[in-house]
Amino acid sequence: MVEGFLDVTVDKSDELKNFKKLAIQYYNAENFEQAQIYFSKVLEIDTTDWKATFYNGVCSSKLSNLAEFRLKDSVNSAQLAIKIIKNYC
Repeated sequence: MVEGFLDVTVDKSDELKNFKKLAIQYYNAENFEQAQIYFSKVLEIDTTDWKATFYNGVCSSKLSNLAEFRLKDSVNSAQLAIKIIKNYC
């Protein structure tokens, strides 16, 4: 019989580091679609990463066009990044 609960945490630091590295590489290569995917993966693991939040929004603006206008996403991401900085840094 098992009594109580075990608190188990999974270390995702290596995965997080790899996602950040890939996001930056894709961003620098101006592959904003892939960069946004990896910035989003970073945010799935660490919702307080202001850089991933900010650059996720920048990618939205880079991918924006008249048919799919994403400026609001960029502004919201910038505002959220500022909020994160104020709360956690």
